[in-house]
Amino acid sequence: MKRPLDYFRHQDGIFSLDVKSYKKFYRALGETIHCQDKGQPIIMLKKNQTYMFFTYNARHRLCLLSGGSKKKIDTKPLEYYYALMDDYCRSLKLFLAQYEQYLSQLSEQVKSIGGSGRIHGTIIDIDFYNHLSLDPFSGKIIPYYALNTVSLTLYPTIENLLASQCPRQYQQYLANPGLIPYSGEMIVKPAEVDPKAMYQASRIMKGLQYATKHNVIRIWNDELAKNPLDSGSLLSLIKW
Repeated sequence: MKRPLDYFRHQDGIFSLDVKSYKKFYRALGETIHCQDKGQPIIMLKKNQTYMFFTYNARHRLCLLSGGSKKKIDTKPLEYYYALMDDYCRSLKLFLAQYEQYLSQLSEQVKSIGGSGRIHGTIIDIDFYNHLSLDPFSGKIIPYYALNTVSLTLYPTIENLLASQCPRQYQQYLANPGLIPYSGEMIVKPAEVDPKAMYQASRIMKGLQYATKHNVIRIWNDELAKNPLDSGSLLSLIKW
């Protein structure tokens, strides 16, 4: 797979791009984004192989780009973000390292029983309808079945979910019961889960994961930028 630097051989600095070049950047990451070309410039900040992208909304206010979406951000000089962005990205990687290691291990365990194991945000797919969500605060697992993001059924254990919805994976699970944690202490009780908040946390986590995987900052927290060792500022972003 091509890396972004194959397209952007710029030295560090602040640059203006067109939408076509911006889309190429994401294609180099193996992703397609939907970003309308309304003639507005895309502003790229590149520093130590870390990237941020900005544009302006209809009111000419600065916005941080998260793929094809515009996110509100404090109107400060671009040089402010440029000065802090590489340290900020390192902070995100530091605080998410342990969580992402556990997420990856759980994904491999799901694959070992014949599940998909695809990771998106806090969620690991068993198949299209069945999932595990990993609480970033407690490290506990939320097993659930969902037809969509509104209608979902929570299960008290992973075994219950597999037995009810995933017969093929359930047989593999019974043959290797130690592969995935099944202790009740590892599971979030269904009554404690707010589905709307769970999905919101997952969307935010997915945005943060672009920094850990691709060095692309899509979410900005000023407190974390000013205090790189303050984990509370990061956790406040994804609080359920």
